[in-house]
Amino acid sequence: MNGIILIGGESKRMGQPKALLRYQGKTLVERSIELLSNCCSNVYISGKVEQIISCTDFSIPFIADKYTAIGPIGGIVSSFETVGNPERGLLVLATDMPLMDLNTLSRLISQRDTQKYATMYIHKNSGYLEPLCAIYEPSAYLELKKAIFRQEYSMQRIFDRDQLNLIGIKTPDTLKNINTPEDLENIQK
Repeated sequence: MNGIILIGGESKRMGQPKALLRYQGKTLVERSIELLSNCCSNVYISGKVEQIISCTDFSIPFIADKYTAIGPIGGIVSSFETVGNPERGLLVLATDMPLMDLNTLSRLISQRDTQKYATMYIHKNSGYLEPLCAIYEPSAYLELKKAIFRQEYSMQRIFDRDQLNLIGIKTPDTLKNINTPEDLENIQK
């Protein structure tokens, strides 16, 4: 399985690139690299072309988004097109989840169902899917590509839920993402 760290967000509300924010002495992208390196045979950073320079210090291959301004789906499809193959899924992780831990990723991997398009967490109370901490199987690629052609970019709506292996999250805080300086400040308390 290949690990993909998504860093391509605009970071408008944060005011600076989220991947380079520091949490517990490391940048968020460094934390993501460490986590995925424990789970995946290969790890890649996926983002916008202009983000390559900010990631040259990490000696991790960079996948430039081929599809821009459409959100995470662009990075996931670009990753499939660059490093995907019929036998390997993609473990996708957004870099803006500073509380992510190895237990959460290990549980996701242990529950993987290769017969579904993806394995991902679901928040039981809200029913909200977490498509940015998920394993996408090679079979998902064509469905994601079709969604781009339909201009349907919401990762919440691309797949029918019965096409997904949904796992209840035991530690929902690990999936919290940060979007503003206040979010980061609250997590650091």
